[in-house]
Amino acid sequence: LKPWVVIDSYEQAVVLRLGGGKLNSAGGRPYPKVLGPGPHLRLPFADQILRQNVVPESSTYNPQTFVSKEGTAYLCQFHVLHRIDDIVTFTCDVEDADSVLCDAVAGTLRRVIATMTDAELREDELEQVLTQRSRGRAKRFGIYVERVFVSELAPMGLRGGVLRIGAGHIY
Repeated sequence: LKPWVVIDSYEQAVVLRLGGGKLNSAGGRPYPKVLGPGPHLRLPFADQILRQNVVPESSTYNPQTFVSKEGTAYLCQFHVLHRIDDIVTFTCDVEDADSVLCDAVAGTLRRVIATMTDAELREDELEQVLTQRSRGRAKRFGIYVERVFVSELAPMGLRGGVLRIGAGHIY
């Protein structure tokens, strides 16, 4: 093990000393320590270096079904442009970042679509509203949502018609 580490220009790293998490160390110094790009010294047997790519990346999620205010079921596929904003929270509190991000955006999408009429869903503001609301949900996991893109939003048909759900009945 080398007594140094080099962090690439597109990365940040978290140093966990002696397995420490977000708690203070015995010496009263806060850990984990964050490393930016460049060379850094480390204690080979005491420091664990956890690197993360912090430049924006895009994630695409499987199509999901959501229901509008009028009861129309929509098939929706979305993409999220995001980056790590809080490296310590992201590294220490998130196990599967892709699942966390998908849940945050899909939950927001479900709530937004449920409050909109079919006519409102055809307007251009949907992506802007989704982006703003998803930022708040993803932030608590150390993720910044740059933009949510909706690549497909189509009413689901049933034998050539539109599937409508209302009062427990399918029309």
